[in-house]
Amino acid sequence: MRIPELLSPAGDREKFDAALRYGADAVYLAGKRFGMRAASGNFTPDELRAAVSDAHALGKKVYLTLNILPRDEQYDEIAGFLGEISDIPLDAFIAASPELCGL
Repeated sequence: MRIPELLSPAGDREKFDAALRYGADAVYLAGKRFGMRAASGNFTPDELRAAVSDAHALGKKVYLTLNILPRDEQYDEIAGFLGEISDIPLDAFIAASPELCGL
């Protein structure tokens, strides 16, 4: 029997810590750019590195959302962001637009 994964949103570090403390198996979050929730604090690349490191130390997963519908002029900026975080061992991406998977 497969055990379901409890996935929780984490809009900032406080919510990230609470999600893991209260039993989430994984969290999904966004960088400061390219997240759909503008009101969330979201994560800088350095904050993202720390969060992934902390989650993995607890045996938890982190999924990064890229849940925007990009305009043509944003693709270079998105590719730059992905290059900036390419050293972070994220567990998965959640992308709203299939063309983002090719960047």
